[in-house]
Amino acid sequence: MEIGISTGIIYNYNLLEKICLFKEAGFDNIELCFNPRLNKDKFYQFNYQNWLYVYELKDKLKELGLKIHSMHAPYSSTFDISDLNEQQRVNTVKEIKNIIDVLRVLDGNILVLHPTIKEMSENNFKERSEWFKKATESLRAIIVYGEKKGIKIAVENLLPHIFFGGFNDLLNLINQFDSKNSGICLDTSHANLGEGTLEAVKKFGQKINSLHISDNYGKNDDHFPVGEGIINWDEFLGELWKVNFRGVFMLEILKEVKEEELPSMLKKIYKNTRRLVEGVL
Repeated sequence: MEIGISTGIIYNYNLLEKICLFKEAGFDNIELCFNPRLNKDKFYQFNYQNWLYVYELKDKLKELGLKIHSMHAPYSSTFDISDLNEQQRVNTVKEIKNIIDVLRVLDGNILVLHPTIKEMSENNFKERSEWFKKATESLRAIIVYGEKKGIKIAVENLLPHIFFGGFNDLLNLINQFDSKNSGICLDTSHANLGEGTLEAVKKFGQKINSLHISDNYGKNDDHFPVGEGIINWDEFLGELWKVNFRGVFMLEILKEVKEEELPSMLKKIYKNTRRLVEGVL
């Protein structure tokens, strides 16, 4: 199984300057993500709206021998495919289609996205039904467009307090579509705070088409490197193998790392993850 890593671990730094560190550490696959912080409703670090920058990144990837395996779509209160504000929802879907175009140019394979940002409460059961309808409508358009461009869509399981954080809710959403181009991105940190990582693999099964791998202690969404929390990785990988997942073991580590420590940290993460994967499989 190949190992990849999200650029989220370097979101504080210049992407074009630091992306070489992934290759030097041993990685061949990366997931391109957006800075989680917003500045005037624009997502920075990777400016997908600047095509000169996109092609500069493409050339840099070719030079380094790095592959874009996947891209994580942005999300925020103004970038939500379940938005009940119809114009805002339509604008979000339009932007996601633009991101799919960028991913195609970068020779990527999978777009990972959040189905909502809405939190659940005892008082918003009625709203959940509306969020479900809007997310379904948005995803249908996104999946169809992805099929035309040869890009798979992976809908991420969210934290348990957010709608679609429950495994059944997410499955109900994905089951609305009869498409080989759509599936689930299994986030282990999110799953470990909810119904569990093993239950996630058993329930999602062959609908898993992408991974976000990280560890935690079952209390916070820490996104630590594997082995720095309580997840039983031997059992997890065993279950993953049973459902015939053969994709990239994509790490999503969001640990704060000092600039001077980045090279050694990335090498350590790669070495430890490679040892884990090879030891189990």
